Amino acid sequence: MSLPSLIFAPKRAIARMETKKKDPFPGEFSFQDRKPKQKKVKGLKSQWREMYEDIERRAVAERQEAELAKMRRAAERAAERSREATRKQNPRRREHEQKMKLEQERIRQRNSSWENFETQWREFALNPPATISISDIPWPDVACQSAFQDDDHDWIRSISRTAVLLWHEDKFMQKFGNRLLPADVRPILLRCNALYQLAVEAKERVS
Repeated sequence: MSLPSLIFAPKRAIARMETKKKDPFPGEFSFQDRKPKQKKVKGLKSQWREMYEDIERRAVAERQEAELAKMRRAAERAAERSREATRKQNPRRREHEQKMKLEQERIRQRNSSWENFETQWREFALNPPATISISDIPWPDVACQSAFQDDDHDWIRSISRTAVLLWHEDKFMQKFGNRLLPADVRPILLRCNALYQLAVEAKERVS
């Protein structure tokens, strides 16, 4: 090949490449840079892979949560069946539970009745009427009076100390005697004595 051919051969090759827009030197010495396109494809593949992995992780977590919920429900049903079987097999226990509920309700009503009485008595003692009749005095109701027969010794000691101070005839007259309606003095003192005697007997019973 002559020297001019060697000199102008690369130029003609480049001209043909620009005319045909085709890479005349494919492979390692290619004029076209395909790396950005490859990187882009590779990036998309990575994104899809991460997305599928995230979906798979969520699916696994949901399956695990569903399995745990199923196990909890099964355990609750088993516990309920066990309790039901115990109640059926042990009527004495069921009877004992009913008695305990009734006793708790009785104690609640007892405490509530006595607290109401004490509240009414404090209001009466702080602001008594100018003339006191037997109907003006907040007497303890039947529930409060029956409380003195209770088996709870601590409770009896507590209310009997209060009742002895409230219904002692001398203390009552010292505080309210000059306000009592003359026609009601005797019935008021009779009721005070009855309540005082009830409190004393209860106090002696638990002492």
